[in-house]
Amino acid sequence: MQHIRTAYMLSEEKSEQLMPNFLSSLRNQVLELQPIHSRGDLQTLGKSSHKVKGALLNLGLTDLADVAYTIEQNSKSGNHEYNYQETIEELTQTILLFT
Repeated sequence: MQHIRTAYMLSEEKSEQLMPNFLSSLRNQVLELQPIHSRGDLQTLGKSSHKVKGALLNLGLTDLADVAYTIEQNSKSGNHEYNYQETIEELTQTILLFT
């Protein structure tokens, strides 16, 4: 919450109003990753993980954004050897804990 107030110069009241929207958007975006991966569509997975990364950075969650960035880079480079399943599951479970 502090990151949103500081980064976007919002009042406490306004940031509390916006937080549910930020979290809902993040939740929806991360839940899209597994179905995309299941289809084997690495190009779309790269784009979707990029969106997740941006949402996490908007919330100041840089460690989780790094995980999303790893998915993004591996999928955009067409790396079929990377363990997307495990990484997506870990990222999803962590995000679902606080959304």
